[in-house]
Amino acid sequence: MALVERRRPDHHQWEGESFDYGQKWWRIRRQALERDGYACQHCGADRDDLGRNPDVHHCQPVRSFDRLEDAHTLDIVVTFCRSCHRRAEAGTIAVSAEDEK
Repeated sequence: MALVERRRPDHHQWEGESFDYGQKWWRIRRQALERDGYACQHCGADRDDLGRNPDVHHCQPVRSFDRLEDAHTLDIVVTFCRSCHRRAEAGTIAVSAEDEK
């Protein structure tokens, strides 16, 4: 689910506030996709299989960081397809970047 979709109060995952991930996020996201070969690190689906770029998941919730900048580092993000990303958010698959490598 895209962050922008969660910014509306009527969305079921609304958490009471919204914020912009900032420029650093887009750089780290691109680097994570390149590092992971544009493929889900859980099921192996790649962008050709998916018809789109996979998602990049924060293994630790962004809101848990005091400084947004600290949340955007390669060592705490992992590439997932949309399905596996949802499962990771639900806690049904491993979310550690280390576990998925």
